[in-house]
Amino acid sequence: MYSLELIMSEKSALTPPKALSRSAQKYQAIVDAAEQVFIDQGFQKANMDTIAQVANVSKRTVYNHFSNKNELFHHILQSCCDDLYTSTQLPYQPDQALNKQLLHMLSKEWNLYTSDRFVKLARIVIGEYANTPHFIEQFIAHEKSQQRGLQHWLSDAIADQRIADIDTRFAYDFLNGSIKAFAHDPLLFDQAKPDERQKNFILNEVISMFLQRYERSS
Repeated sequence: MYSLELIMSEKSALTPPKALSRSAQKYQAIVDAAEQVFIDQGFQKANMDTIAQVANVSKRTVYNHFSNKNELFHHILQSCCDDLYTSTQLPYQPDQALNKQLLHMLSKEWNLYTSDRFVKLARIVIGEYANTPHFIEQFIAHEKSQQRGLQHWLSDAIADQRIADIDTRFAYDFLNGSIKAFAHDPLLFDQAKPDERQKNFILNEVISMFLQRYERSS
């Protein structure tokens, strides 16, 4: 584990979480309930009444936070994008091997892409594309609007002249797309999830191909 992560984890363990206000608690309850309802019933069958019941709040409270279920579902998709962003927030380490740093970040991405939450929500988006194509459009637009932690890392590695001067978005798409192709996409169609041995092999192969092409010789 990297020293910065160790410091942050120890700090979190020593610092008790702040209590949420009543309004914030209701807001979180609504979001959590909505995600579960969408996953259990699908987008079309889900409604604000059911979400309010599961969240144990009034329907009016739900509408105080979200104007309709489209907005609520879009918020959940944004949350998935944000999780992907934070999952690869690792500072570039100039004194560490590039392959080890990439393995650490891409392993986190792999775990997120293969999580039940991410897979089930992705299935809803794909299933609803014919009726509501803007779901995917919004998802992609939000995903592209953020520069991922991996992109920041790539920018720093390029500035340190350890990686060739390439477009960081292309490099991110290559690495991220490779992970999705092996880790995420098969699960959408109920294919077997790669085991830990397969995961490590795939990640190391993807990283090796990338660095063979773009890592600068010292």
